[in-house]
Amino acid sequence: MKASARRCVFFSFLLIVSCSESVQPDAGPRTDSGGADSGGADSGGADSGGADSGGADGGARFCGGLGGGVCDATEFCDYADNICGADDGGGECRPRPGGCPDVVDPVCACDGTVYGNACDANAAGVDVNSVAGACTPEPGSFLCGFRVCTTDTYCTITNDDTGMPPAYSCAPFPAACGGGARNCACVAAEPCGELCMLDSDGNVIVTCLGG
Repeated sequence: MKASARRCVFFSFLLIVSCSESVQPDAGPRTDSGGADSGGADSGGADSGGADSGGADGGARFCGGLGGGVCDATEFCDYADNICGADDGGGECRPRPGGCPDVVDPVCACDGTVYGNACDANAAGVDVNSVAGACTPEPGSFLCGFRVCTTDTYCTITNDDTGMPPAYSCAPFPAACGGGARNCACVAAEPCGELCMLDSDGNVIVTCLGG
């Protein structure tokens, strides 16, 4: 009787050992749950905080040019060269001004319309346009780059050798011109007057070289 009891205990011990060895593989998946799936690229990589949340969207967006980018309804495309993408150049989307000063300084805009001033054009969603013939000014006025001068003034174009677009202004004729013919001779003593020419309609255009 005593010998039989010992055998039962021995066989029971073997069974316990066998069962404990069979559950060991189940511990494996628990170590995998703390790897790449829980803290790797999927949970904290590019999808959650990479280029999608920043980059170009953080600054002014490109518009115009070959890509044909379009600004929002509350913006206008600001072309640095003031030629409205005529050479496939692009610009940047800028907010339209909420209000403009009551200043009469007519400009030609990218949509071919003459506005009261540059701010009015921007508020309408367009930039100024210095491309020759882009607008048709009213009688008694003519284009001076993107500006619209009256015929009792002359156009001054000041070039910039740093890469910026030219500056345009409408200057009153000097007293030397009197009330008679307005030509290059009567502006010869004015700044850059030696670089004077007449456009096809006889308007006086003075060009200043960049320096």
